[in-house]
Amino acid sequence: MPSTAHGDTGWDVFSLDYHVDAPLSTILSNDMMQSYLTISNFLWRLKRVEHALSSAWHISMTARQISRLPAVRHTLHRSHLLRAEMLQLINSIQYYVMFEVLETSWQQLEQQMSKAAGLDDLIMAHKGYISSIMKGAMLDTAALPLLNALQLIFDTILRFRAVQVCTLIVNEQRWLSDMTHRKVSSLQLLKL
Repeated sequence: MPSTAHGDTGWDVFSLDYHVDAPLSTILSNDMMQSYLTISNFLWRLKRVEHALSSAWHISMTARQISRLPAVRHTLHRSHLLRAEMLQLINSIQYYVMFEVLETSWQQLEQQMSKAAGLDDLIMAHKGYISSIMKGAMLDTAALPLLNALQLIFDTILRFRAVQVCTLIVNEQRWLSDMTHRKVSSLQLLKL
């Protein structure tokens, strides 16, 4: 279970944890359950990043409709293009993991289970299934540098969303402040 810290949200602390009793625990050992936890945490993080990018799109579209500053509109446009590229990457990773890794591994498990002659064959088929997913989804130790790079990309995308929201708020506040200052100046000139 991931550790929690002050300010963590549900996205940060949510985790699936399965408890199985005998006889299933023969096949779904503690090591296998830890692998399932690793896989589900990775898929959850991938979905979190996709959700952040989607919500960033909604925020930028709302801001684009109310923004009057050309500089803000230009920033929103550039931000939108960058967000689209990030979303394309995340969608490609999701597609790869869901269809090329999970679906293919599941089909192989079904084939091996249909040929299984006993419990040992089922255990080996399941271990192969988990190993195939861990390797294909870049979650095994051999792919640790690639997994770390993906985690950095995910973190960067989440920071991008936070910065995008803050930038939009600051730009709009500046615009409102400028407009208020202009109105006050205009009123002062009228009084003269």
